[in-house]
Order: sequence, then structure tokens, then C-alpha cells
Amino acid sequence: MRIALDFATSGKDHGTFIPRARLKGLRLVATDQDWSAGDGDEIRGASLPLVLAALGRKVVLPELAGAVSALQARP
Repeated sequence: MRIALDFATSGKDHGTFIPRARLKGLRLVATDQDWSAGDGDEIRGASLPLVLAALGRKVVLPELAGAVSALQARP
């Protein structure tokens, strides 16, 4: 999951999978491992829901805590 989290937050997909603005101003923090990325409002949760949320899967948002509403409002 760490590799997937690193990829989802790295920008290496060049906007193909993740619109660049989706994670801007957000800090993602995994609660099931020592991992975090980004700056800004914090969203916490297990690694898999974090990856899915970064990819735009809104169905996992109830599994996350913190500034989830900021992510929910983004495409």
C-alpha cells in the first residue's frame, strides 16, 4: 500500500489518474502505517481508503476522518 500511496500523491501520473488539484492543500495521513504526504488540512484513515479517495472514489470517504469535506467537494 505504501507504493500505491506514494504514487497517488507524487504527481508522477501527470494528471492521468488523479487531477492535480484534487489533493492540493491536503495532508493525507495513514493510520495503519507510518506514512503521510502533502501539506494543509489533514485527512486520516487506513491506507486503502486513502488511496481510493485520492483516486476519486467517494464511496470510501465515510471511512476517513479530518477534512474529508474538502476532498468530497473536489472532482
